[in-house]
Amino acid sequence: MKKREKKTLRSDLILFNIMVLIYLVAIAIMLGTGSSVNLQSFIVAASMSLSIIVGYNMGLIQGLFTSLAFVFLYGTYLLYGSLISGQYAEVKVDTVIWLFWVPLAAFVTGHLRNAIDNIFTLQDKYSAIERFITVDELTGMSNAQGFFQKLEEEVSRAKRFKQPLSLLFIVIHNLNEMSKIYGVNGVAEIRKAIAEKINDNTRKVDLKGIVEDNSIGLILTGTNLEGAEVVQRKIYLALGRISVLIEGKKKVIKLKVIIGKATFSDEEDSLSFYDKAKEDNRFAVG
Repeated sequence: MKKREKKTLRSDLILFNIMVLIYLVAIAIMLGTGSSVNLQSFIVAASMSLSIIVGYNMGLIQGLFTSLAFVFLYGTYLLYGSLISGQYAEVKVDTVIWLFWVPLAAFVTGHLRNAIDNIFTLQDKYSAIERFITVDELTGMSNAQGFFQKLEEEVSRAKRFKQPLSLLFIVIHNLNEMSKIYGVNGVAEIRKAIAEKINDNTRKVDLKGIVEDNSIGLILTGTNLEGAEVVQRKIYLALGRISVLIEGKKKVIKLKVIIGKATFSDEEDSLSFYDKAKEDNRFAVG
């Protein structure tokens, strides 16, 4: 998968900022309609909103510094009004409380941002782990997730460089029947033997993946239709009968194999290319 070249703006930041701005707009409307909200109340609310926005967008420390700047300016204004101009004969609690409320709001939103950052970090870590776990341990082939990632990459490469690309879709129709006969451990040995046979009859650059319980995808890079038909026939002959050691006894297993094929064309995407190979198995050898 391609790495992101630049970070996208997180939706929680956008929504949070919009909510705070809506709050400010509502107060401004109340101020304009002559309600009990006065200009001083609006300035205080705007200062708190700024501290909250800075705390959430830039972090706890920046938010606290912004709120402390407000405390200094607003506190100086109250002292001036109380001691010098005489504007405040008595300083009320609802006036002073903003000196504590604004830093508290910045503190809470800063910690909220940290908590949400931790959630996103854990999500990214789990996503990275899922991306790395793309190998089927039993066969050594890619699992479905890894296979489709590689298929998308190869389709993009084939489009870009105009290179041939083919895909085989291999279905073992009686694999479920084998589990009833040989059990889970026996089928595991059969799966490993199938993987070995496919590896022996393909190139190292060919990409193999377990796409479904009884199906294997095979990406043939740089291979046209004629080349895909050759590989199709080789794998069909190799998987017709396989020797497997099950519980210490050598068993010759006859498999019912159907192999579909498709060659990539520019108008297709990876999924339609895959579906074309999957559909082709109705007419394939076997």
